[in-house]
Amino acid sequence: MKKFITLLLFLMISQSWAFNFWPGGSGPCAATLQTCIDDSPEGELIEIRTNNPIKENIFTNNAVSLIAGAGYKPTFSAGRGLFFALNTAVSRSITIRGLKLLGGTISINHLGASNTVVIENNLVLDNNNDFPGISIISSSNADLSLKMNYNIVNNTFSDDTDQVGAISVRKLNGDFGRITGQIYGNEIKSAGAESIGVFLSDETDGLIDLNITGNEIYGGAQGGLLINRVSGLGVMDIDVTSNSFYKLNVQYPSSGVHVVNESGISNVDIVNNTMLDGLNGILASESIGSSVTMNVFNNIVAYANTGFNFGIGVEVENDYNLYHANAVYNNYVPGPNSLQTDPLIKNRSNGRLKLNSPAINAGNAGSFFFVADAPLVDADGTFRFKSVFGPEQVDIGAYEFGDVNFWHRQSESGTHLSTVDNINTNGLFPLDNLFVTSVFNPEQTGGVINNANEGIFYDNIQNKWVIFNQENEIDINFSAAFNVSKLGSVSRTFRHENTSGGINSTELDRTGLNGNSDLILQVTQTWNGVNNRHPVAVIYFAGKWRIANTDLADMPVGAVFNVFYHPQSKSAWEHIVVEGNSSGGVTELDHPLLNGVPCAQLQVTQSASQGVFNDSPIGVSFFANRWRVFNQKPGVPMPLNAAFHVLINPEQIAECNDLIFKDGFE
Repeated sequence: MKKFITLLLFLMISQSWAFNFWPGGSGPCAATLQTCIDDSPEGELIEIRTNNPIKENIFTNNAVSLIAGAGYKPTFSAGRGLFFALNTAVSRSITIRGLKLLGGTISINHLGASNTVVIENNLVLDNNNDFPGISIISSSNADLSLKMNYNIVNNTFSDDTDQVGAISVRKLNGDFGRITGQIYGNEIKSAGAESIGVFLSDETDGLIDLNITGNEIYGGAQGGLLINRVSGLGVMDIDVTSNSFYKLNVQYPSSGVHVVNESGISNVDIVNNTMLDGLNGILASESIGSSVTMNVFNNIVAYANTGFNFGIGVEVENDYNLYHANAVYNNYVPGPNSLQTDPLIKNRSNGRLKLNSPAINAGNAGSFFFVADAPLVDADGTFRFKSVFGPEQVDIGAYEFGDVNFWHRQSESGTHLSTVDNINTNGLFPLDNLFVTSVFNPEQTGGVINNANEGIFYDNIQNKWVIFNQENEIDINFSAAFNVSKLGSVSRTFRHENTSGGINSTELDRTGLNGNSDLILQVTQTWNGVNNRHPVAVIYFAGKWRIANTDLADMPVGAVFNVFYHPQSKSAWEHIVVEGNSSGGVTELDHPLLNGVPCAQLQVTQSASQGVFNDSPIGVSFFANRWRVFNQKPGVPMPLNAAFHVLINPEQIAECNDLIFKDGFE
């Protein structure tokens, strides 16, 4: 049975790709990058495997994908860029991922058949040439599907710049054709008196239907997000959710969401955003013969010159907004459940809520029906609905309050038990939303490893939770430490018990998990009278998630687990071990919210998504400005293609270090 299951898992992950790499690849990829791109078959995926500067401007009409090879950070020299003209005869999908540009542009011009374009995890820095950092132009009657995720874009614009955004999406020609998709989880800095953060523009009779979700936008004096229907009779349907808007610095103010309609129809839903220190919080205007309809709910608008600025004729439904210390309001009549009060945020460059904020649990959950197809996350990439005291509810603003993170250190010797004494967990049982990861040397305060498979259980006598080694004969070393997370998204946590004997895994048959292979899971073993003395991993197979013992030993009936699942985001991702990020029993994480932050408190669960089972209990450690996952079992190497689901809390990281987006996403 064990061999049969292992074979099925291997077959499941086996894939075939049209694939080459540069430099040093086969055929055209043995020459320059330009030659590699131009002479490759349409649809090719090209891995860039170099850390040396790339001194080429790329101009091509070939629909190929460019991605950073695992463990590499390809960087284009100053002023160099990527310019694609996609005049394809058949539908193609291209991806630009993991690249770094210094003063350059990623530009995609869609001209031919329907295309899918994915631009993610790129750094476009120091761009001061009055060009977008990332530019998408559709000049086709065919459809364009767009995913622009987790990029970091920094632009500086001169005072005479025409309307250009640090990220720009424009439909210039074509009487039909749609641009659909999302701009999600990006960090955008746009400096200058004429600056724009994200610019959406339509001059056609076509359709732009986009979700703008979970972005952090700094600056953009003419609109952190500017939605502009210029001409034609087309429609723009834009959902704006969970974005935060900040001033860039004293010199460059921000502005929130601007909707300027000169022709056609714009339907804009603005739900759960935070807008601080703007020239405008939300501005909307329409020209004669055009139409703007808006739903404005659950937003924080504070410290703006004009909080809400609605032109004559604009149709606005609004409620449950919190507004404070804005100098002027224009044609704004607050809904009956709106709040005029101090939002009690951390500070004006950190819009997360304090414990006593009136915005907590004050939003309207029904407002998400307006943006039903948008990712259900907050500006930190964590799940939108959380429990603070009682049922899950929604807050007002871009950030959701409710997660608790701390680390616990063993203070006893000679025992396989360690009692967790914390006000956030004492007396709380059952607690399915509690998760634990072993951490070495937390916050550089010293530590030891715990070479065992940990679990948790609730001690009814002490009314406290206890971390324990499943191998009762192995003591938890004095001073061993553990990251502990109590997750507010209780609807995404559950307790699972194995009921099947003679097999090395247990199936998680649950709505929300079934059929969703791209989720990130966290698993912590717990105890209900049965020990599972084995390391565990998650794997997706045949439409269901499973928890498996990575040593392929049978899982005992009655083994119990706390499980959490989450959509992929900037705070939840899968890390895969390759030669470039591993050595010995260690693999190094590379993520902007973690790099250089020894106080981060991350949760990690093993994954067998690549068909590799790592037979060791794991922990996390910080060394040489990077977090690492390591095998606690001495002498066990970290196998290539081992994988790990990683979960972090950007709020916890901001509080302990105030370091956001220092470097590029992996």
